[in-house]
Amino acid sequence: MYQYHRLKTAADPMDITVSVPVAAPLELGEGFATGALPAGRYIVARPDGGPDVLEKVHAEMWQWAGDQGLELAIDERQDGILWHARTEQFLTDPQSEPDRSRWDVEVAYLLA
Repeated sequence: MYQYHRLKTAADPMDITVSVPVAAPLELGEGFATGALPAGRYIVARPDGGPDVLEKVHAEMWQWAGDQGLELAIDERQDGILWHARTEQFLTDPQSEPDRSRWDVEVAYLLA
């Protein structure tokens, strides 16, 4: 799972966390951290086409939220958009399904 914390443009550095979801908290060694996604209402998409359609899906989700009058949990700053929770989770094991277009992906945005 990728959790995006700060984004400006695709060309700029971004702040992300790469994680593995688990059912219960774990004690990890040095250099690792644990955390949890914030509770709340999310909009969620599960697009067909795997990771190759994510740019389009993000644009559509942003537009859809606006059309529905939903406020995303973000802070807009000069150095980019700070997301309270924006995730991409890859649900398919690439070793069992090498065709990226067949991967199941879930995108979620926390609502304000």
